[in-house]
Amino acid sequence: MTVLRLFIPGRFEDAQLYMGHLVVFSDERDVCMLELQPFTERLEDSYSEWKGIATAAFARNDWLASAQIKNLMCSPDLAALWSSALQRVAPEPLAPEIGTALEPLRGFEIEASVLLDSNLYGGRLYLGADSGLFHFDIDWREHRIDAYRQRTDARCVDISAAWGTLNASCESAGLLTAYDEFGWASHLAEGGTLEHTADISLRTAWLGHDLVNYADNHQADLLSGTVERVEDQIARTPTRHELITQISDEPLELKFLFAALENGEAIPPAEIQFLWNSSRAFFVNTYSHGFFTLIWDKVKNRVNARHHGEAPGRVVAVHPFSGGWLIETDFMLLQFTDGELTPLFEQEPLMVRTFTGSKRYRELVAVTAEDGLHLISVIDPP
Repeated sequence: MTVLRLFIPGRFEDAQLYMGHLVVFSDERDVCMLELQPFTERLEDSYSEWKGIATAAFARNDWLASAQIKNLMCSPDLAALWSSALQRVAPEPLAPEIGTALEPLRGFEIEASVLLDSNLYGGRLYLGADSGLFHFDIDWREHRIDAYRQRTDARCVDISAAWGTLNASCESAGLLTAYDEFGWASHLAEGGTLEHTADISLRTAWLGHDLVNYADNHQADLLSGTVERVEDQIARTPTRHELITQISDEPLELKFLFAALENGEAIPPAEIQFLWNSSRAFFVNTYSHGFFTLIWDKVKNRVNARHHGEAPGRVVAVHPFSGGWLIETDFMLLQFTDGELTPLFEQEPLMVRTFTGSKRYRELVAVTAEDGLHLISVIDPP
């Protein structure tokens, strides 16, 4: 594994990668955009040692996974040259003068003191803030806002979206859900009405077509989703979608998952420090028993638990990442792959973003820190 880094200094609160763009949120409530591939191509012209590397590392990860590249890397000589080129640039981050490359998102305004979460889905930007949940429809060619809407004035701390459905976690104001956000079935693409789904919500995560709602960092409920296949008539070409049409308001408590985490001995709920799930597995960190991964076979109602070592510090978040997970603690970010923990970023992260659902950015991590934005590219050996 080779880790390459691109550093952009500045005072940022968050960053996303979407539709060929780097989207950054400043501490002055501004949003700026940068088209990544033209930018990395210019970097390759200015930094000769990064020629042929910067674009693949930071703008087009999909190239590295292409059949053509894999075929070329079957040649030991070519594989050795590629590995040597990566090793030459890996020790120091690429830190260009970014100048005016970051363009303001025109027409963007938000009345908020603190931005708490961001999500890009269906070409739409969702922002959670102390003043509520907002969405912005963006013209990605012109870098401007086409439409804007405040969805609720409840403090929104977490946003999840998939299957045409939007979830807003609003703490004691509850979990709010909007169905058919883009009019795939209703043909109304202005964003649905938010419905009350749960009384308390700190964050949510999808488990297949179901939703896991976290009332705090160590307990969760499963909310079953109803899915239908619909044909989008608004799109230029009729497209079939899987659409969540309902999320149950009758939760299934997930405490039974943790009944026997270590050698058949129950771990009490008070021992759980942090709990999280990906689309297929759960992560459980404990105060004194290390951390565990759980895979729940719903059909057979069987839980496969694996015990791992201890995370160095208090876990504050876990993020899906290609080939494993990223574990975020108070003071560093670690990659967890094949049962091994590897430090990836040894500063305090302010915000961490991964892009496993993206075509181009699956091997990229965007870490916002006090000194600026760190784009981290993890390249596996050929």
